[in-house]
Amino acid sequence: MKPDHPVAFKPETAADAWLGLLAARGVEYLFANGGTDFAPVVEAYAKGQALGWRLPEVVIVPHENLGVAMAHGYTMITGRPQAMMVHVGVGTANAVNGISSGNTRTNRLARLALCLVAS
Repeated sequence: MKPDHPVAFKPETAADAWLGLLAARGVEYLFANGGTDFAPVVEAYAKGQALGWRLPEVVIVPHENLGVAMAHGYTMITGRPQAMMVHVGVGTANAVNGISSGNTRTNRLARLALCLVAS
């Protein structure tokens, strides 16, 4: 639900600021494979939606490899970098599979996109 009059973006937490920065940098989609450390980001996203902030659209993915591939593919088509948020530890390790694949090692645009992978 969008408010009638959106509130100006004024981050109060690191999660608020991170989501605002993603939006300000043109990230349209935040691919995510959730974990226990996501609560502050989820709360910031809910607050931002209620206040009418410009936010990337969240796409929940079942595995980190898929999320990295989706972010990479979207970037390859549009030329605009996207983000992937993964759980610490194992989620980060799984995301590395997508980052280190043969398709990205030889593609400078893919490296730019994958620099935005967040954990």
